[in-house]
Amino acid sequence: MIKFVIDSTGYLPQEMLAEYDITVVPLSCFVENREYREGLPGTFEPIYEDAERSKIIPRTSLPSTQAFVDAFEKILSNGDEVICMTLASTLSGTNNNARLAAEMTSAPDKISVIDSGSAAQTIQLYMEELLKLAGAGETRQEIVEMFPEIQSRGGVAFVPETLENLRRGGRISMLSATLGNVLKIKPILMFQSGVLKCAKKAIGDLKAVLALVETIPKEAKKIIVLRISQSQFFENVKKAVKQHFPAAIMLEGDVGPVIGAHIGRAFGACWIC
Repeated sequence: MIKFVIDSTGYLPQEMLAEYDITVVPLSCFVENREYREGLPGTFEPIYEDAERSKIIPRTSLPSTQAFVDAFEKILSNGDEVICMTLASTLSGTNNNARLAAEMTSAPDKISVIDSGSAAQTIQLYMEELLKLAGAGETRQEIVEMFPEIQSRGGVAFVPETLENLRRGGRISMLSATLGNVLKIKPILMFQSGVLKCAKKAIGDLKAVLALVETIPKEAKKIIVLRISQSQFFENVKKAVKQHFPAAIMLEGDVGPVIGAHIGRAFGACWIC
């Protein structure tokens, strides 16, 4: 049997993890000297509140190779195979640690590590597709070979409510952040081929909501509306998605502090066609 492993930035709901016996290897974030192991959706707000009180941007830390070794060996000991999917290797060394860990196990030939090329609940949407393939009897190797086609149908975009986190993370300059905040210029940030890009810009939050929704392909069959911390525009995005995609399945998703540390309070959406 094939068992699946993800890192915590996939933010899968507890019900899905339990139903399919999916293993989560957590990343960590630090607020000053306080370490938080990233948990499941519904547990993030105390960390965001701590960061808000501290007036600092949390630091993040990837899982050790041993954490992945332990997760893999537990599955292998039951005679199962492993498919592990992580957030984009361009964003974190998590994927590399998972690959190193696979080689350190007792049966590396029974483990496949996939680079999602993305982050957040896009991983949930990809995982749903992989689970369908496994349920249909596809082998581990066949599933891995089919993943690029699945990946081509998904995407994720965010609109940060402030540019401060991006500035402190070195992704934009102080001048760009200052001008953006003063002029209320909102970038729509999208992951494409594992790279964070500015897909478009809008002036003002409400126009940014519409610009975000316009980045979603018309063929999208499932959309997860996302929020990082208590985004005040989350409800606006939900209404816009319902209006523009009445036939699509729409879900809600909370994004945890490991991704939130780099983007800041934000609203967004991920999808699959």
